[in-house]
Amino acid sequence: MIKSIKKGILFGLIVTFVFGQLPSLIFHLAFQTQMPIRIVDLLVGLYLLITIFSDKRVLSVIMSSFIGKVAVVLSFTLILGSVMLGVFEAENALYLVRFISYLSFGYLLWYEKILNKKEVVSFILVTGVCVATIGVIQYFLFADMRALKILGWDDHYFRLTAPFLDPAFTGIVLVLSVLSVFFFWKSRSVSLKVIVLLFILGALLLTYSRASYLSLVAALAIYGLMRQKIQLWLFLFAALFIGSIFVVPRPNGSEGVKLERTFSIILKAKNAREVSEIFMKYPLFGVGYNNLCTVISSGIATQTTRYSHSCSGADNSFILILATTGVVGGLILLWGGVLGIKGQSPEMIALLSAVLVHTQFTNTLFYPWVLLWIGVVGSVFFKKRT
Repeated sequence: MIKSIKKGILFGLIVTFVFGQLPSLIFHLAFQTQMPIRIVDLLVGLYLLITIFSDKRVLSVIMSSFIGKVAVVLSFTLILGSVMLGVFEAENALYLVRFISYLSFGYLLWYEKILNKKEVVSFILVTGVCVATIGVIQYFLFADMRALKILGWDDHYFRLTAPFLDPAFTGIVLVLSVLSVFFFWKSRSVSLKVIVLLFILGALLLTYSRASYLSLVAALAIYGLMRQKIQLWLFLFAALFIGSIFVVPRPNGSEGVKLERTFSIILKAKNAREVSEIFMKYPLFGVGYNNLCTVISSGIATQTTRYSHSCSGADNSFILILATTGVVGGLILLWGGVLGIKGQSPEMIALLSAVLVHTQFTNTLFYPWVLLWIGVVGSVFFKKRT
């Protein structure tokens, strides 16, 4: 009975995953809420509660794992940072709970083995194709997304942004989809697999996200190097993608489609400098997880970003980790990451590498849908460390 309920929740997660930020946007417009309400968050939380209350051992398993250590470190830095700043915002604690919940969710999927390989591959195909389809529909029917700027989103024009309302985040989900279809879908029809790959790849190209382009190429290169032999299909696929970048249409009037654009680079450099200044002021333990908005409001960084959707994050997840957890937290998280990657298959390392490259330019490492994707796919393909 419990397993059936949990399977139903997982099915709900797949359905809601493909719509990304769109349900939250509709909810916000309908009820004018300030804090985003995400269905995926509620389903992940429900899954965890059912699992914990149905098996009393689960909580101790989570706390004894590396996730328990991460929870302690992030909680400590949040409390310490709030004391130093003299301000405690309940919303920041909720974001911490959400991050730990997603890590715990992925760990429990892997620990319990509730999903099999066929189900995970189905998740890969459904989400990849559906996200690409929704994105293509948005690109051709709603190319002008600049009106969303009043709600705190970036003003994109003639770029594929849906369903995550951001070309970079939509781009990394499409990158993970391409890689996962490439690696894990053993289709009997080569032509069908090629069609699916080309469709998702075409959607990725329309994001004009340079970070996503780079993360895909880097992941393919790392995978090829780990295989230690030249694979013609891998070379041809990478060459096709790189060549397509230079012929993808670039409509007039949109700065975002110009791959040579420098405006976003300047903004990211400014963001990195501001967040680095916060780290330099609080180098040992940082200001606490998700406390950046509080610090920004105090005048250390520009207050103009206070009401944007990226206020609590940074364009580089590693700088964010240093600014919020300090050197101590950064070293602990680095240690856990190295232990996690060690001994994994070339396919999983390629997937994780795509995220690590992408997170140099966007706060990908803490993005809920990326955590969810890695958690589901890793539950089957992530090897247990001996």
